[in-house]
Amino acid sequence: MQLQVMGMLESVSQPLDALWVMGMNDHVWPPPPHPNPLLPAAMQRERGLPNADTAVQAEFASIVQQRLLHSARELVFSSAEKDGERELRTSPLVQGLPAAQGAFPLSQTLAETLAQQHPRAMQWLDDHQAPPVLEGEHISGGTGLLKAQAICPAWAYFQYRLHARALKVPVNGLDAAERGTLVHAVLEQFWRGRALQDLQAMDDSAFEAALISAVSAGLEAYAKDSDEVLSPAFRTLEAARLQRLLRGWLLFEKTREQDFQVLVSEQRQTIKIEGVEITLIIDRIDQLADGSRVVMDYKTGRKPDTRNWAEQRITEPQLPVYAAFALSAADPAQEQAEAGKALQAAFWDEQGAEIAPPATGEVTAIAFAMVRLEEYSFAGLSRDEVLPAVPALDDKKARENFDPEHFPDWPSVLAHWQQSLRGTVQALKRGEAAVRLQDEAELQYCEVLPLLRLPERQLQFERSQGLS
Repeated sequence: MQLQVMGMLESVSQPLDALWVMGMNDHVWPPPPHPNPLLPAAMQRERGLPNADTAVQAEFASIVQQRLLHSARELVFSSAEKDGERELRTSPLVQGLPAAQGAFPLSQTLAETLAQQHPRAMQWLDDHQAPPVLEGEHISGGTGLLKAQAICPAWAYFQYRLHARALKVPVNGLDAAERGTLVHAVLEQFWRGRALQDLQAMDDSAFEAALISAVSAGLEAYAKDSDEVLSPAFRTLEAARLQRLLRGWLLFEKTREQDFQVLVSEQRQTIKIEGVEITLIIDRIDQLADGSRVVMDYKTGRKPDTRNWAEQRITEPQLPVYAAFALSAADPAQEQAEAGKALQAAFWDEQGAEIAPPATGEVTAIAFAMVRLEEYSFAGLSRDEVLPAVPALDDKKARENFDPEHFPDWPSVLAHWQQSLRGTVQALKRGEAAVRLQDEAELQYCEVLPLLRLPERQLQFERSQGLS
């Protein structure tokens, strides 16, 4: 038996054994009109052009539907009752068709289908529990591991403990991640040994020379680290792209009012949370005039949602980890303090040699630096107003998420981040690996999506609720 998924017009082009037409709701069928914006609307209606108005669309839908009614021996037309909380209505064109008698047989899950093919004694296992993390067991992944565990524990288990990975799709040139790495490399070169005063003191020619030099050095560093041979033509094109992108970003940074010095760029650090070793790469730490720190993470793609920083489940943990554990003097490090040990941490330079970490200073702000042509901005949270458009904790915008009752001051925010992230690590150590998530859109970058078997689990849920 061959099963085909077709569009409405494809389905009338050939005879079929059976046909199921879905989505026959009144806002979809007949299709809504879409007049050609380049022609007079009155002329389109007068001539009866396709998509001109509702009358034309109704006539078109009626013709197509009559063809559908004669294209198969068995036909089913169905419509949705709800879209979320919104009640939907059936299309008037199908309301005159006889209603189906009796219930349709429920679809079987993959497990049920396989069990019928191999009729042996079945063993039922709870797949939400993975083996606990053993003492001294190394789990790679850094903050990506914490993000996956917070969003969907099964994602973290499959990808970071079992090392399942999606095959990379070949691309011409560099993919988005590699282009982002180049941006990091160039900005690291530019800010090396510089402060805001140095940038503001540059005239146009000095600024362009410094930018071109940083782009060249960044491309060299990238080629060396990735062992890729960059052709002269590619280097020319990529240099032009980077100069255009980062010229705008640096001019945006030039408008910052708080003086700063770039203290750390692209430095690795290892910390321990609840006994689990986490390796971080800190994109950048700025030291302000009062000695406090601003922690940044460069982003060249979509803007992350920072509202979850006030929730119990932090799904964007990278910057909170830096502020609450890696750099915060407020971290009590309870499990290590009891043993008489300080928070274990180490920094490495570009060659992998261990170096001394920067002197402790209070983290006063964390922010994503959005380096995009369509938007140069910061997105984050601060104790005081130190970054453009980044709200301070007491601002009205920040208080929409960080209510004063639970977050009266900045230390309470750091304490919340510590508690939430410790809870995530504790769940990881216990071996929690359930397919549990709040929003499927958060799985956009999940490499093990097929292993989560979301359609099968949705079917199981619907059957348990009597919905299918």
